[in-house]
Amino acid sequence: MNNLTHRTHDVPAKHSALTAGGRRGHRKYGRTPRWVPLAVLALMALAAAFVSAWPVHAGLVEMNPRGLPGRNAAAERWAAQPEPAAFDWLAASGLNAAQGLKATSAAQRGVAAAYGRLPLAFEANAGQSDPRVRFLARVPNYALFLTSSAEAVLVSSRGRPQAVRMELVGANPTPEVRGLEEQPAKSYYFIGNDPARWRTQVAHYGRVHYGEVYPGIDLIYYGNQQQLEHDWVVSAGADPSRIQLRFPDAQPVRLDLATGDVQVLGTQGNVCLQKPVAYQSVEGKRVPVEARYTLSAANQVGLALGRYDPSRTLIIDPVLAYSTYLGGSDDDLLEAIALDSRGDVYVTGVTNSPDFPLVHPLPAPNNALRGAADAFVSKLHFNERTGSLSLIYSAYLGGSGIDYGWGVAPDLFGNAYLTGYTTSPDFPLAHPLPAPNNTLRGTQNAFVSKLHFNEQTATLSLAYSTYLGGSAADSSSNLAVDWAGNAYVIGSTTSRDFPLAHPLPAPNNALQGSQDAFVSKLHFDGQTATLSLVYSTYLGGSGDDAGDAIAVDLLGNAYVAGSTASPDFPLAHPLAAPNNALRGPGDAFVSKLHFDERSGTLALAYSTYLGGTGDDAGFAIAVDILGDAYITGFTGSPDFPLVHPLPAPNNALQGSQDAFVSKLRFDERSGTLALAYSTYLGGSSIDSGQGIAVDLFGNAYVTGDTQSSNFPLVRPLPAPNNALQGSDDAFVSKLRFEAWTGTLSLAYSLYLGGSGFDQGIAITVDLAGSAYVAGWTRSSDFPLVHPLAAPNNAYQGYDDVFLTKIAGTGPGEEEK
Repeated sequence: MNNLTHRTHDVPAKHSALTAGGRRGHRKYGRTPRWVPLAVLALMALAAAFVSAWPVHAGLVEMNPRGLPGRNAAAERWAAQPEPAAFDWLAASGLNAAQGLKATSAAQRGVAAAYGRLPLAFEANAGQSDPRVRFLARVPNYALFLTSSAEAVLVSSRGRPQAVRMELVGANPTPEVRGLEEQPAKSYYFIGNDPARWRTQVAHYGRVHYGEVYPGIDLIYYGNQQQLEHDWVVSAGADPSRIQLRFPDAQPVRLDLATGDVQVLGTQGNVCLQKPVAYQSVEGKRVPVEARYTLSAANQVGLALGRYDPSRTLIIDPVLAYSTYLGGSDDDLLEAIALDSRGDVYVTGVTNSPDFPLVHPLPAPNNALRGAADAFVSKLHFNERTGSLSLIYSAYLGGSGIDYGWGVAPDLFGNAYLTGYTTSPDFPLAHPLPAPNNTLRGTQNAFVSKLHFNEQTATLSLAYSTYLGGSAADSSSNLAVDWAGNAYVIGSTTSRDFPLAHPLPAPNNALQGSQDAFVSKLHFDGQTATLSLVYSTYLGGSGDDAGDAIAVDLLGNAYVAGSTASPDFPLAHPLAAPNNALRGPGDAFVSKLHFDERSGTLALAYSTYLGGTGDDAGFAIAVDILGDAYITGFTGSPDFPLVHPLPAPNNALQGSQDAFVSKLRFDERSGTLALAYSTYLGGSSIDSGQGIAVDLFGNAYVTGDTQSSNFPLVRPLPAPNNALQGSDDAFVSKLRFEAWTGTLSLAYSLYLGGSGFDQGIAITVDLAGSAYVAGWTRSSDFPLVHPLAAPNNAYQGYDDVFLTKIAGTGPGEEEK
């Protein structure tokens, strides 16, 4: 994989100079591709037309499309099955009862409870998988497959996948199979560039019914995010002793005589077949029947029943608790979340392409994972009044190569915009940009896709989908959407022929260094079905430059931030000396781009370095309704520019690296760019700002990660979160600036984490001043408030998504 999409995050004592496409700073996720958290979109309308999009990255995993030697080959192919319901992806990424959702308010606890109660969605196989799979689902850390013969297969979704099969011994090999309780949600597979092969409106069901599995015995599968249940319906006169379950992949199967549970042991976790419950219905009342498991043969489980009336129907209701099966050592597959003004959630990430996992595989290359990685996007709706969550759609985009969805954002009408990169020559296209951007040109190109969901017909379609890149390597890291539905994309490119339209003047009409940032604005004309570049430009100098974050104001001006090692980065009305020159091995940059539609001229309203003599990088940007820009990132500079900083000790660099928070104000009349305030934020170790948001009152909300035991705290969470617990904790800080006194203060500042590694990734704020923080954790004791009923699991070191709401009752009054 090229340097635009691969980097390591182990932090050296001193940060090296900016590397191509790689973000520097305090980030320790192991072997992960280039990842950039989405900047929060601009605060929208001045009054009732307020709409906010909340793009949030969470964990991700670098996927190997050709498998890894030494893995369980059968399990690899089970793992390569298409990913079904999108919320199940959210759960698979750690939003589950034990480790995922972190709730700190009543509203957030309601969301958490809804997540856990979300019914299991069985997706019908409409041709997106092998014919032997009839239904498939995604549950926490698993893929679940139901075959034509009623066999259930669980496959871990992380790291070293292992398949656990539950076979029915001596059963009817061709029972009647049908889905019951059809759900309104649908799945969509936009795989490849041949629309005839796309699968749309794939039905979801709440239950799957197998008729006459044994003579007179039916089997019904159902469940939720915590467990898979299956009812045996034994008709009058049928013989329940025929029911025999075999687990050929287990090592071994054990019967717990104390509890009556069957433990199916695997190399990466256990599956528990809980003691069955049996009953008959007599005159409308449930009459219990004694039931227990027996081990009838090696890895084979039977049923022993007490006395019952054989002339009546018997129901046997076992529970398969799969949430304990956590196998693998890689990170989560969820990369971004966005929230629109209606409370609908948009999720994007990465999934494996379909490739049916054979139990007895063919010779190489069919004994290894062959599928590539596909991007996906899903939309969910949460009803706060009823506390219910429903999946609206789930779509998968990709081709035969590797496809990653890095960012997602909704527009005013609920359309979803997705960006990332692809190596697929057959990536799905719809009304793409004109040639040559209707084909893959280099080793990888950025892509931009807009998905439209018709609520009346409940159909999802690609409004447009296009490549964006040149003949080398390009990667989009972020996007924003304005009120008119135009998409603004930022990223990095090594292509000398990156598509340009009304670019900035020379020399930014050409690639200058080995890598430049790029900024592109795309407009889609719905009447003519034409996608075009309003503008597209390089942004960089003779060194390496990376575009990391973008925000858009109400007038359509784009604000971008990133990192540069170029001594000749393009400047316009920069900050006063010494920030009118590159000072260290790498500086942050902040640029505002203005496009004059009448003259077709793109210009830098301002562009400046922001840094000192050390290593500095800008990771996130937000803009308020007045057009002031707020930036956060990290600095290793003892002379980072300060204006009205926080009180000591945050008026000086304390550790080897601190977070910084800066507010820039541009006076258009005088053409002067100035720092309204700029401050360090950190302690005596390593700190980094990763996400920033701004409310209607100009208060800044920052999240990131810290290793400092003396990180500045104001009104922190109760113990133990009033102290650093693990190697790294997330932090959340609200900064308030009183312009009339020139005083910057912390309204609150707190740790958020457990005894492991925790990091805040992105943040947004609503009209009430409530901050929504997302990130990931490796802490088994991450702070929970009224958590969901935990499944029987153990933390095994993966990155899990967390979501926290810090409620505010107005400026200056927060509840935690």
